[in-house]
Amino acid sequence: MRSDVVVARHQRQYLVSNDVSLTRTAMRALYRIRQNVEEVFRSLKQELGWDGFRFRTVETLEAFMGLTLSGYAVIEVARAECKLSFYKFRAGLISGRLHVSDIVIDNSFATA
Repeated sequence: MRSDVVVARHQRQYLVSNDVSLTRTAMRALYRIRQNVEEVFRSLKQELGWDGFRFRTVETLEAFMGLTLSGYAVIEVARAECKLSFYKFRAGLISGRLHVSDIVIDNSFATA
């Protein structure tokens, strides 16, 4: 089986994509955000239980993703307001040093 790919060189790196419409600049921009995306998925797997699930229908998968991503968004807003890393925020909740009632989330987030 053959797949078309585009390869772009940036200094000592070679960037590869199967989206042949991407320019070299667009590929570099995507590669720059890749680390952030990887961190989000690592957190979703390790902290929110996304690892090891099997779904029988697309609807079940979509519902699970919607609920966990909504929860992740709430955690991120609260974490940012507390000015803590994800792991320190989690540790504070688990240890009892930080209580959910202590976290005030702006009402504009709840109505969005």
